[in-house]
Amino acid sequence: MQFTFKAIRNDSGKAILHISALLKPGAQILSAKPVTTEDPFVSAVEFDSNSIKYTVDSLVEKGNLQINTDAAAGGALIRYYTDSVTWSQPLKIAPNDSAVIKGEIILAKFSCKHRVSKITT
Repeated sequence: MQFTFKAIRNDSGKAILHISALLKPGAQILSAKPVTTEDPFVSAVEFDSNSIKYTVDSLVEKGNLQINTDAAAGGALIRYYTDSVTWSQPLKIAPNDSAVIKGEIILAKFSCKHRVSKITT
């Protein structure tokens, strides 16, 4: 998997950070846009505490989204990409200003609503 990062200003002067992932054949990357708060499998683009103040609106995700049901995950819908995906994050940075944006890409973030109350051996 290869990542590229590019910051641009659109025609209206808004700054946008584009993060693109190019996948090798046979690889998959989970969507970073959960459909519900209970989506069990997602990736994430998370910005550090100094960079989050520049983010506006929500992350935009573009690519050829695949959706399948995973029996091993209790029939959960798994949303993923197999070739490439681009995440775009609008930023609030004045036209004549600049900023250093830091964060991380989490390739698999799992959510589980089940609790174990007692474990016996």
